Amino acid sequence: MGGIADKLYVCQSTQIGVNLKNRKKIYILILSIILVISAFQSIPAKADELITMCIGWTKQLSVDTKKTVTWSSSDKSIATVSSKGLVTGKGVGVVVIKAKYGNNAALWVITVKPSKEVIVYEHDVSKPLGLPGKKTLIAGKSTTLKLNGIMGIPTWSSSNKAVATVSSKGKVTAKKPGTVTITATVDKKKYTCKITVKAQTLSANKSKLELSVGDKAKIIITLKTDDEESLSCTIKLSRGYYEPVASAEFGEWDGYKIPLYITAIEEGDADIIITTVNSKEKIVIPITVNEN
Repeated sequence: MGGIADKLYVCQSTQIGVNLKNRKKIYILILSIILVISAFQSIPAKADELITMCIGWTKQLSVDTKKTVTWSSSDKSIATVSSKGLVTGKGVGVVVIKAKYGNNAALWVITVKPSKEVIVYEHDVSKPLGLPGKKTLIAGKSTTLKLNGIMGIPTWSSSNKAVATVSSKGKVTAKKPGTVTITATVDKKKYTCKITVKAQTLSANKSKLELSVGDKAKIIITLKTDDEESLSCTIKLSRGYYEPVASAEFGEWDGYKIPLYITAIEEGDADIIITTVNSKEKIVIPITVNEN
């Protein structure tokens, strides 16, 4: 366009000696060429398109026609549209933008949401920008992925929902052993994390305990793995308690099983937490100790 305009200008400049009638013809010719070029450069908009935008955002719409276009909005409190097709988000809701030209019309269904132009997660320079490169999960467990230093609200997706799913908030739930890629898309940029899901190997034969002071109980812990693993056990008191509720001591391994002996000491509530060193698996068994 720039090159054509330069040539037209030079051609016009050489016509200084022509009469006024010829000069008008030249101007008309220039205008016609510019209109033709503009028509070829215009991008036709898709009718009945679904668009999502936020309050305060603008979106330029257009139709491929030389006819006069009349623009209208079904609800100006949600979005307005100018005489040139510029849409501005005003309030939360769904609105229909209509472009009428001759006997034809084009429609856009626009959903306007609250503004999303905020920093979702602050930038921690000690962590990779975006998502962590990889994580390991045990089948049945969940973790929430957080974007690091990215502006905008992400759209989450899983490459294999049979292995792991991801919610709209980035919560990943492992389903079965395998590998899966979790993707967060922000403004057409993609950030990925490779999740390895491993089978659950740690379990217990009891899900909770209720004892009286002085009582003893035995929990059988099973660790089904050929890797060299070690177990640890901690008893975490509930808020408001200061004395140990119970004590715990491991017995001897019998194949994949090991007993955990619990002795109730003081009245109160606590969690018995058993973890593995290598696979980072964890099971939590609530315990309540009552007075005699």
